[in-house]
Amino acid sequence: MAKIRCLNIDWLEVYCLEPCLHDANYFRALGYDVVSRNYGTPLYEQMFTILQEDWPYIEIRRKPHQQNQLGEKTILANNACHIRFANRTCYLPGCVNLLRSFLVAHGYQFVSISRIDVCADFNVFDNGMKPQNFIEKWFRADISKLYQGRFAAHGSDRWSSREVNSVKWGRPTSAITTKIYNKSKELREVGDKFYIRDCWKAAGLDESSDVWRVEFSINSQAKVLRLRKPKNQEIAEQTREQENEINFRTLSRFDTPQRLLSTFGILASHYFRFKFVERTARGALVEKRYCKDVPLFN
Repeated sequence: MAKIRCLNIDWLEVYCLEPCLHDANYFRALGYDVVSRNYGTPLYEQMFTILQEDWPYIEIRRKPHQQNQLGEKTILANNACHIRFANRTCYLPGCVNLLRSFLVAHGYQFVSISRIDVCADFNVFDNGMKPQNFIEKWFRADISKLYQGRFAAHGSDRWSSREVNSVKWGRPTSAITTKIYNKSKELREVGDKFYIRDCWKAAGLDESSDVWRVEFSINSQAKVLRLRKPKNQEIAEQTREQENEINFRTLSRFDTPQRLLSTFGILASHYFRFKFVERTARGALVEKRYCKDVPLFN
């Protein structure tokens, strides 16, 4: 029986081209409540946030610098801009379609996804394993991860115990990074986000125990992921007609709950794939490809 999970988008940012001058005053003239920042970013001269009911709704960075900090000419088009949904906006139902509607309403030309984070929140894995036990087994090398050999961990080391509450795999420059962390702990210690807990309630997660998150962060370098062919002949027959590669540069990959679930499953099957570490009778390590998979997500 599948365990309860809560799937969401936690970051949504796109690269677009403006049809004309869409500065902060353009949106103010349309009746939007806009807050401008007094300084820009390394890439853009202007940055402002559109509010909705006093909450940050959309952040826009526009008007590219003609030169970067090294004095080199930038490669961005003069009408380039980056548009990012505020974190709370990402948790609204149909956030991808909300973004599409905003772009169409103001004549923006969508170019590509700059960054999108896809996450699943849960109490335990599908096999019943607790996330904390999973991390402990991984640190003891009882299980081993395929792909993304670089990692960084965060936690606390006490005299009586050691607790790891976050592990991230992948290089800082990787097109896709993978992370598992204690989301309940983050909300308690960093800052509460009621809209995330509202999603947990709607999904039926147990908030009396910690909720953990597996998150895939996909940036503009990610283009296509080619899927592994199933070894099981029956499954291979069933999936023959399905797509054999995933394009991460289009919003249609993430625009419905069903597609988001499918995308998360594909990412998990590749980037969150673990094997039991097995040894021969003489104690030698068995090659990873011959070891059994850890069934974390069905």
